[in-house]
Amino acid sequence: MLSRTARTPRLLSAGLLLAATVLVGGAAPASASADTTVPARAAVAGIGTMDAPDNAVPGSPPTGLHCTATQGVQGCFKKYGDQWWVQDTASDVTAYAAVLWENHLRDGSGSWGLYRSGECNNRLGDGRWGVCNKDYWEDSSHNAWGGYGSRLRWRSCGVYGCTSWSNWVYNDL
Repeated sequence: MLSRTARTPRLLSAGLLLAATVLVGGAAPASASADTTVPARAAVAGIGTMDAPDNAVPGSPPTGLHCTATQGVQGCFKKYGDQWWVQDTASDVTAYAAVLWENHLRDGSGSWGLYRSGECNNRLGDGRWGVCNKDYWEDSSHNAWGGYGSRLRWRSCGVYGCTSWSNWVYNDL
C-alpha cells in the first residue's frame, strides 16, 4: 500500500476530478465512438478521468518496450497493444510495484490536455513481470476532443519511491 504522502497526489487528483465533473456536468467519454461531436473539455485545465487501478496478470515482456526503472521496480509501455509491463525487483515482503500513467490528447485547436490517468499494479512478487492491457487513442487518429494526437508518460513506483515522469511517448504504431 502507498504511504499517506504517496497517496496524497492521487486523492487530490480524484477530488479535482470530482469538482471538474460537477462543473462541466460529466467527464469526457472513456472510449472512441462513431459520434463526430466534440465533448466539452473539463472547466479546470489539466483534469481528465481517472481509470480504476488495474492489477497486472503474469506474463513475459516482449522486446522493444519504452521503460523507466528505479530501485525495486521497472515499468514499461508497449505501443502496439497498449500494454503496461511492470516488474517488481525488490526482494521484500510487500510485493508492490506499479506504473502510474497519464494519457494526454490534443484538441482541435492544437492544445494538449489530460484525458485519462491510472495505474497498473504488480503484486505478483519479486522478479515477476505483470501486464495490464489498456486501449488508447492513436496519435494519428481523430480523437474524442476533435483533434489528432495522443501521448503518454508514466512513473515507475515501488516501496522505495517513484521515478520522475518519463519522456512523452506518442501512441502510434
